[in-house]
Amino acid sequence: MKNNPTNLTDPTGHQAPGQLVGTGGDFMMPRMRAAGSVLGCVEDGSCESGEFSAVNNDSQTQLTVAQVIQIIQEAQNSSSDPVSTGMQIFNKLGNNVTVSGDVLREAVQQVGKQTGLKMEGVAADLIAHAKSVTKSGDQVTIANSSKFDVSQKGIGAHIDTKVSFKVGLENGLPSLTDVKGLKVTYGVPIVVTKMQVALKDGKHVLNVGGHIGFPPLPVWKKDIPIE
Repeated sequence: MKNNPTNLTDPTGHQAPGQLVGTGGDFMMPRMRAAGSVLGCVEDGSCESGEFSAVNNDSQTQLTVAQVIQIIQEAQNSSSDPVSTGMQIFNKLGNNVTVSGDVLREAVQQVGKQTGLKMEGVAADLIAHAKSVTKSGDQVTIANSSKFDVSQKGIGAHIDTKVSFKVGLENGLPSLTDVKGLKVTYGVPIVVTKMQVALKDGKHVLNVGGHIGFPPLPVWKKDIPIE
């Protein structure tokens, strides 16, 4: 009796465990015997009946207020200015996590009462308006209830309902790259693609980069002093 090619079973048991080709010459998946394996249905045919289900290991961790307080304190300890602190909070959230905006703001408020926490810059504005924040690897996605406008050092910023960016460090200072959902107005509308804390003349500045309109139109850069 030949192997069943429709469900990759081995009804006669003549295929050795791990064998890739049936004795009749037809290609088969390896014969499975591991108890509890999600691939066990390859042998008994239960995949066809819908009994096969992959184990989902990608569920995100929902952060609590206590966990976020610890993250904020770590961000505060690793930063020397209020702009870097806001950016470092996103950097230190962890991998594959999510947190509601209410939990994030509650943690910020509690740390503020304990330590006099100060945050400035677009990162602080994002925290103040976020409905939810998710992070997977270095990718951060923020959902806002609605679009909103803020002003930073006389520069108007326009925040979309969804903002995303990659977090990291450059020369030991926080950066947000591949930014989407953020525009500023500086004479003309600028699509922001990067924000980087940098050292200039012995002082920290926020280097904002982007482009006017759509690439490859002129690249725009501006150093904003951090007080």
